[in-house]
Amino acid sequence: MSDATSYSYAKKPHAAKSPEGDRRSYVRVNSVDIMANINGRLVEVLDISLSGVRLSNGFPLNEDKVTMSLIPKVGDCLDVNRSVTARGTIIRFDAEDHAVAVAFDQMSYGLSKMVIAATAKRLGVKAYMVI
Repeated sequence: MSDATSYSYAKKPHAAKSPEGDRRSYVRVNSVDIMANINGRLVEVLDISLSGVRLSNGFPLNEDKVTMSLIPKVGDCLDVNRSVTARGTIIRFDAEDHAVAVAFDQMSYGLSKMVIAATAKRLGVKAYMVI
């Protein structure tokens, strides 16, 4: 058996805990200037990563799945031409700050571009993505 066919795809180990006790696999970006439109209600995106978003609780939690349109803010306006549709699973409701954590069901190219742009803006660098 050659090396190419004998390679074992081992399950990725859990990420080590950060000093804050966080086990996330992806960097979470706070204050991202993105709003989510959920069933016609605009909800603030508190933070975003490649795995999901944390939203302020401005929508009813009657289902475990949510479809949202993520819309970037430009100043005081929403840039609806650059909105991205995302579907996710509600994984947690934080009783402390009444935020809702949503894990993306599937990552799309447009969604990854939005996360990369938010990260670059927060870090003060130019967004760069190879196609």
